[in-house]
Amino acid sequence: MNAATVTKSRTAGDRAVPSVAPQSARPPVRGKVVAKGMVNTSKIKRRALRFRGIADMEREVGRLVAAERAGRTTYTGNWDLAQMLGHLAAWIDYFYIGFPIPRAPWLVRVMVRLMKGRFLNANLPQGMRLPNVKEGTYGADLIALDDALAKFHGAVGRLKAGEAPRHPSPAFGPMTLDEVVKLTLRHAELHLGFADA
Repeated sequence: MNAATVTKSRTAGDRAVPSVAPQSARPPVRGKVVAKGMVNTSKIKRRALRFRGIADMEREVGRLVAAERAGRTTYTGNWDLAQMLGHLAAWIDYFYIGFPIPRAPWLVRVMVRLMKGRFLNANLPQGMRLPNVKEGTYGADLIALDDALAKFHGAVGRLKAGEAPRHPSPAFGPMTLDEVVKLTLRHAELHLGFADA
């Protein structure tokens, strides 16, 4: 796929669709899109981020939100910043309200648990898709930026308040609060790496 920079048209309060791709081919994204059409995110170069704690993650989100509001964001993946924040919030909340997917098959659970330390302390693999899920994941709905930001801050607030997870991960099983925080930081590094200002 050839990479091309596409500038989005901007109108007050709504999210514009690029003129080079039909709406069904790509979610509406403000700013500049570095790839045309839906992209295989497992093969896309993204920014390398490393968050040492929740404060680092929140600073980067604040920087990207300011850039998005000024129309200076660029994206190399398929989602805009609002979708990224909504997705991150949803996956934090699943530890408190329950996951929308069943427990992974036992062989997958065994393999993933053997690599748990790597997932929590290194990088999450990009381009992963959940099997039998139409969009490949949950929590990536189109959403207004302010709504996504409120959901994100609400979910992160649970972690900062020290609220213990109530539901086990479908792949990792029961996780401590510290493990959920680490997983959230790795998850945020992955997705926010597809946006820049």
